[in-house]
Amino acid sequence: MSQELPFTSEFWKRLGEYLDKYRVGGHKLKVEPLGRTSYYGKIPDIVITDERGFPQLIIETKRKRDADPEDLYDPLGKAPIAQALCYASLAMEHYSMERTPLFSTANRDVIFIFKGVEKEELKDLVDINVCKDRHPTSEDWERALKPGGYIKLISQGYLLGRLESPLKEDTIKRLFDEYVEKWISKTPITPVHLYRVLVDQLREDVEKLHEEYVEDAVKTKILEDPQYFEELYNLAIEQGYPKGILSPGLFSLCVYEERSIKENVCRPLADKISEAFSKAKTVQNIFSVLKELADKKLKS
Repeated sequence: MSQELPFTSEFWKRLGEYLDKYRVGGHKLKVEPLGRTSYYGKIPDIVITDERGFPQLIIETKRKRDADPEDLYDPLGKAPIAQALCYASLAMEHYSMERTPLFSTANRDVIFIFKGVEKEELKDLVDINVCKDRHPTSEDWERALKPGGYIKLISQGYLLGRLESPLKEDTIKRLFDEYVEKWISKTPITPVHLYRVLVDQLREDVEKLHEEYVEDAVKTKILEDPQYFEELYNLAIEQGYPKGILSPGLFSLCVYEERSIKENVCRPLADKISEAFSKAKTVQNIFSVLKELADKKLKS
């Protein structure tokens, strides 16, 4: 994705600016932050979602093919189409939808728009299990398509249209007015869908709360409250962690540093730490050792 980023980020920005100003078929759509949407570990380039968080359009961006060997593939090529369809298929499975969102492939010159594929039709086009595999090369993506799947996609009504100059506001307006608006998913919110949306939102809120407020507070309390430390330590032991809440990093410092630093600084320091903890016989002793280590400062 790194080679595609300049066009991807520019297109993402202009899509976002358009959706900030206009609704699409009465829906308030938004473009998700780059790199933040993942379906079974696969990260699409650009994802447009509705008010419920359901994906309505997934765009796979490619750099224009020309004489430069670093350029990627034609957006109507087999690999990019397979990649875009895989993302759309994984999104469908993730949200228990009856069809995929619209999916597109694009470079600076042109964008191709494909209709959403019904779940029953999908099995004749793509192997969703192969979509979940690793894909180091374009050929790996191509293998996700079923035999004859590529020809069906470009010749049997799945390809809705082609628009030139995707970065122009007029093109973006046509993309949403002529294609996305007509194909917005009307899938009702079932209990399964609602559960998925609520869980995803709750997870995001909890992670944000943890990063901004909880993590530092917990670390501080662990080092200042012996009773709190003991309760967490014993609970970790009960859950099968042999060192309780002590980080394995305490005993293997500087794993990725250069050899001289490892041998002269990190390894001796790690040995001293291991020795200190080995002499601690109770949880309170372990707390005292940890507290003492936390208060120490290295001298140059």
